[in-house]
Amino acid sequence: MPRKQEIATSIAEGKGKEEILTAYVAKFGEKVLSAPTTTGFNLAAWITPFLALLVGGIIVSLISLRWNRKRTLEEPKPTVVSEITDEYRAQLKKELERFEG
Repeated sequence: MPRKQEIATSIAEGKGKEEILTAYVAKFGEKVLSAPTTTGFNLAAWITPFLALLVGGIIVSLISLRWNRKRTLEEPKPTVVSEITDEYRAQLKKELERFEG
């Protein structure tokens, strides 16, 4: 309650909001503000968490891309039979003739 009285007294003396805030910050430090100022070292306190999240996201993305590429290169590729032997070709021809005829 005493602080409310101090503020009321300051208002009655004609002091403005900024002047009252400056006096309180000088007296008690920036912890009296609902949010720290965005100048000096406090600016780093505002930016650092967001910057850390951004850098962390980029690092995780790059690592996952590298793992994905590495896994893709290591997977064995299926062998493709390009030539059908004459035996299979003859058997297929017989079965198709039997099916159609």
